[in-house]
Amino acid sequence: MMAISDKTRKRLWANSGGLCAICKTRVLKELKSGEKHSIVGDECHIVARSPDGPRGEMGSEVPSIDSYENLIILCRNCHKKVDEYPDIYTVDIGCLEKKGLQKIQW
Repeated sequence: MMAISDKTRKRLWANSGGLCAICKTRVLKELKSGEKHSIVGDECHIVARSPDGPRGEMGSEVPSIDSYENLIILCRNCHKKVDEYPDIYTVDIGCLEKKGLQKIQW
């Protein structure tokens, strides 16, 4: 099993603009001026790594589960909602291209 590469991870966070792709909430929060940041967002697989996970049945249609095209930055609230309701938050593999900060239209 591969892992998300450092290059992919950097590209994902840089292109997210520090915002959740759905609700546009900031996913990098400064605790206090001059202190470290708190990350309140997740690197999320659009098609799950496991066939039993959300949208995982489409894994054979994704060239690489850990590719940039199959990843999206979401706040923790949106991540939970998207994974709990995969019948609502579906994936059309042809729509994995970015539109603004969004990769998929939900």
